[in-house]
Amino acid sequence: MTDFSFSRRISRRISRRIIGSIACSLALGLIAPLAPAQTRAAGAPNMADYIIVVINQELVTNGELQTRLARIREDAARNKQ
Repeated sequence: MTDFSFSRRISRRISRRIIGSIACSLALGLIAPLAPAQTRAAGAPNMADYIIVVINQELVTNGELQTRLARIREDAARNKQ
């Protein structure tokens, strides 16, 4: 009789783990489509904001430089008209 109750406990533990695994898989399967896709254009460069130079203890980052360059290009294009 002891043998039978031991096997019953083992089968209950296994079935609980299987049910838990299935429930977890279903939950992840339902949540995954809700996550936004992280896509990037094929030819677009990967722009990172990093420090380019330090002038008088002031940091100049890549993002600031790109913004200033875009503004300068727009001004030059307007003045050529």
